[in-house]
Amino acid sequence: TSAPEKVFVGEPATVAIAVSNPGDHPAEGVKLVVHLAEGLESTKGPRSTIDVGTLAAGETRNVQVVCAAKSSGAQKYEVFAEGTDGLKANDASSVNVVQPRVDVEVTGPKMRYLGRKAVYSVKVTNPGDAPAANVFVTEVIPTGFKYVTSDNGGQHDFAARTVKWFIGELAAGGSKEVKVELEAT
Repeated sequence: TSAPEKVFVGEPATVAIAVSNPGDHPAEGVKLVVHLAEGLESTKGPRSTIDVGTLAAGETRNVQVVCAAKSSGAQKYEVFAEGTDGLKANDASSVNVVQPRVDVEVTGPKMRYLGRKAVYSVKVTNPGDAPAANVFVTEVIPTGFKYVTSDNGGQHDFAARTVKWFIGELAAGGSKEVKVELEAT
């Protein structure tokens, strides 16, 4: 059996199965029973049976079980082959399912006097096990404040009352902090 080494949550994770008859007589009534971990989903369910039929001596057939990765972590699958006359074989493996995540934390003063400036920090973190791509941070400027400045290329949109930063790719376990300075009006 084989499957992709690593896939993202939501992507296909097709399990390829090669069943063969290395003997010198036909193998009749060959069936495959496939067990999937909870993190792999197939239209045939977590346990499916596939009728292969008769395999001629020396014949190999390829079968695919199309799955979707729905949970992160190592997702195990097992394949059992059975035929008449007590023929049995099995194989097991796993596919590593990864998922980026994005958490955000805003820090700054809780209270500001009229006409006083305040710096607010926005820290975005990826606690997932895969890089997060095309990450943007958008800070809404609350009523009662006006924009003064921002770091790291933060773009102020006066009409939308926002500041937006393009972070790009955020590595697994990585974080990035951006700051905006506002004035209480």
